[in-house]
Amino acid sequence: MSGEVVAFPVVALLPVAGIVGIVAVGSAAARAVQSIVDHQVEAARKKAEEERHRLREWEDFQGRQRQKLEEASRLQNELRQAESRLAGIGLGDAAEAGAWERRAPSYAGGGKKANMPHDALRSELQRIGKLLQELPESFRLNPHSPYERMEEWHAKLASAAEQSRSSRPETASTLRETILRTFRAYIEKEEAESRKQKEMYSKVNNLIEDVMLVGQLAGSQVAHSELRSIRTDLLHLLSAEVISPGQIQLIEKCFNGIRQRVDDETAMLAGRRALAESLTRHLSALGYRTIADFSDHVDAGFSEALLAMPGGERVRIRIAADGGMACQLMHESRHSVDALSREVVALFKRQETKWCTDFKEVIRRMTAEGFLYEVKFEQEIPLERIPVVVMETADELARWKEDREEEDEMERFQREDQRRYLE
Repeated sequence: MSGEVVAFPVVALLPVAGIVGIVAVGSAAARAVQSIVDHQVEAARKKAEEERHRLREWEDFQGRQRQKLEEASRLQNELRQAESRLAGIGLGDAAEAGAWERRAPSYAGGGKKANMPHDALRSELQRIGKLLQELPESFRLNPHSPYERMEEWHAKLASAAEQSRSSRPETASTLRETILRTFRAYIEKEEAESRKQKEMYSKVNNLIEDVMLVGQLAGSQVAHSELRSIRTDLLHLLSAEVISPGQIQLIEKCFNGIRQRVDDETAMLAGRRALAESLTRHLSALGYRTIADFSDHVDAGFSEALLAMPGGERVRIRIAADGGMACQLMHESRHSVDALSREVVALFKRQETKWCTDFKEVIRRMTAEGFLYEVKFEQEIPLERIPVVVMETADELARWKEDREEEDEMERFQREDQRRYLE
């Protein structure tokens, strides 16, 4: 007989292995644990979604992001249209210059190219200048755009054309091609930067969602504190005009370590809950009554419950962070006592024998479900160390009285059955 019993998983419970250490893969126990994990994640996801909708910084970010994307898309479309118009000018001018050369061969003697009429050159430069003036205001006022350089090139060539009455047709063509190459390079750079920032914003967006989800799953105060700090850093990024990959990588590295710890805690907590449910269910089938259900102490890393045995006495069961179960039989009393009577000691010893037998039966049933456990330690409680728990509430005393009345009634029926049998 043993009033103190300790059972451990057959395989040590390892955080990185989730709950594999205490349950058989594919068993009913494994499905129960996975169901608890799924339920926890789904509940956490709903709470995180509600929290995100209440976050003012998030709403401001979403509004600014939509506006930025719309403005960037509109500007890129306008610049592309301007690029097409600028390229189109070149096609018309080339044909016109070729026709003019065919019409005026006398001006192209000695194998040299003919000079372009001053009016034609000025008209072409005016069209280029007009196109530059019609570029989007956000592009013209942007200090990082090449607009000022293009204007300087145009103004210099226009001034030179006004001072010279003879100009070659390639003069305007060279300006046009230079502006066109510069324009295209800027557009491509801005589109690439826009795609990059869109990707950065998407990463921050996903990262905040993950931080909120993990925050709902986290049970320890340490994890909560670390996640609040990360969320603050991310909210600061949301208000930034430009987000660098290095900023996100630094936050991701810190967050991934915390998420791994929370994932481990979630899996182990699910394992303890599934184990507690199975243990309570099988003990209830043997007549045990739950006085205090298993409560989770996440920071301490254990779960604990108090049960009443049929026939008297109580059992305290603790499930540790490593999956081990420690059980202790205790004498229940209506008041504090200095010494236990002979009758009380006799009752306790009988219950100690019963508890030892019942617990081994529960382990057998749990093993059949897939929980990989075995009894590692058991010992009889010495008389001088019998723990006593005093019933303190009226409900406990009332329940104790009901239990005793039920036991007395059962004993009376048994005596009557025995008497009738003997008669």
